[in-house]
Amino acid sequence: MEYYVPNWEEIEDGLLEIARRLVKDNFLPDVIAVILTGGMIPAKLLSDILNVKEFSFLDIRSYRATEKSEPILYGMNSRDLVGRRVLILDDVSDTGETLILADSVLRTFKPKEIRSATIYVKPWTKRVPEYYYRSVDKWIVFPWDKWEVFRERKDLVLRNVEKYKEIENSIRR
Repeated sequence: MEYYVPNWEEIEDGLLEIARRLVKDNFLPDVIAVILTGGMIPAKLLSDILNVKEFSFLDIRSYRATEKSEPILYGMNSRDLVGRRVLILDDVSDTGETLILADSVLRTFKPKEIRSATIYVKPWTKRVPEYYYRSVDKWIVFPWDKWEVFRERKDLVLRNVEKYKEIENSIRR
């Protein structure tokens, strides 16, 4: 498997570019709908850039490390979305099914408008978000996912592997 490992600077560049496009399109969201867990850190960064203070959280899971499955909504915590502008945010649109499910669920709350953003998209996605930074055709290993992926894929080359293994071994005792 080929990996793409973005660094923090690239992620920040991507989120700044997404924010620039949102402002240019005059779409400043009232609420960021965060896809857990991949969208958590990007949502915090983007909310700081745009000064958005309200979040909704959708616990939609479609991966276990590097294995794909159908997306399932496990839970949701939402603000009042009636008549509000909502931006769905995740780290990547791979199959696109997570964004499709999130959009469908959020529409039941009658927002004024829903748009979506991801840092990356895969060329084969079924749902291209309105806003994204870059298309990547490899498995993306985000800084916030790397140890989960490493547990499943020991071929991944990362910094601090020995420190991680020491901690992992201590936990297993």
